[in-house]
Amino acid sequence: MQLLRTIMRYFAAVTAVIALCGCSPPLKRIETPDLNSKWVFLTEPPKIELSESSNPPPSNSQIETLIASLAAIDSPDCGLSQTMTGHAFLALEGRMSVEALLLTDQKFQSSGALKALVQMGPPALPSLLAHLNDTQPTKLRITHDYPFGAMNYANELMGNPVNSAEQSVLQARQQDETSANNDEGVESYTVKVGDVCFVAVGQIVGREYSAVRYQPTACIVLNSPTHDPALCAEVRAIWASHNPRKKVLDSLLVDYATRGKFNGDSLDGWDLGSSLQIEAAMRLLYYFPSETATMIADRINNLIVSDPEHIWPAPGTSRVDAYIKREVANGVRTKEFLASVMWSKQPAIIAAIKGVAARTDDPEIIDLLRHAPE
Repeated sequence: MQLLRTIMRYFAAVTAVIALCGCSPPLKRIETPDLNSKWVFLTEPPKIELSESSNPPPSNSQIETLIASLAAIDSPDCGLSQTMTGHAFLALEGRMSVEALLLTDQKFQSSGALKALVQMGPPALPSLLAHLNDTQPTKLRITHDYPFGAMNYANELMGNPVNSAEQSVLQARQQDETSANNDEGVESYTVKVGDVCFVAVGQIVGREYSAVRYQPTACIVLNSPTHDPALCAEVRAIWASHNPRKKVLDSLLVDYATRGKFNGDSLDGWDLGSSLQIEAAMRLLYYFPSETATMIADRINNLIVSDPEHIWPAPGTSRVDAYIKREVANGVRTKEFLASVMWSKQPAIIAAIKGVAARTDDPEIIDLLRHAPE
């Protein structure tokens, strides 16, 4: 809660400053940049054999019933909010990261149906993709009531720069002035079932797909596959598969093997690789626990978890510099990586977390592990 309060105070201050300058323009259709050489590189993805799921797969009728229930949504949530930008994984309690928000009552209330679909994961993916253009309205209406700013359609679709299957679609995107991404301003918008399916797909595969999000200052960005056929087609082209479990597993393993390129000074840019790994590890353990627990436990066992100042105590080395050295050596933000996997009940993960507790003297990691499951 203290972290959330700090974030809220920060963004409130930033919002107040930006308000003096007017609204940032809504994002255009993304021309995929050459991030491959600038921010990240791909190591060899782990070789994991996909085993038969121990749980019976949900039936098509179960999935369709849940998707139909999305029409009852009447409250904002991550990816469906005009006052917040962030990403979440509803399959696990409390897994939400805030990137920008208005200092207001967010009035979040997650849909039970949306949560259940994310928990189902890959088996629900084909139906979610099929419903991306489902124009059935929900009860969630978005209005732009601010005295300045705007609400606009956009076409935001980012992926892992070193995922070749994903980039083959993203790099083929063409600038189309007649599409929904033409700065078309709107005063109100009713969220559709297809928009919620777009958010669910993103949560399952580890992508920040936001149908509705806030953009400082006083701007609302809409990414609607029900409004934009190009966006709908691109998401389907990326994630459609006759074997959705293998499709998601392979994509998550590429994310897990993605590393940031350190610029020698700060973690700017490098963080992209770290974030991809963290989101992937969490989903690998959730959707494929028996296949990936040992691999992730081995990673935990090899993390440097000592207080950075005790490892690099040389004169002139600040705590920040020592911290950066440790994170780059680990290839990931250490505390955040541990937080993303310590919920797991897999014996290998439990043993690895206990090993961290036995060898760390980092106050922040010690405090984190106080909340680890027994």
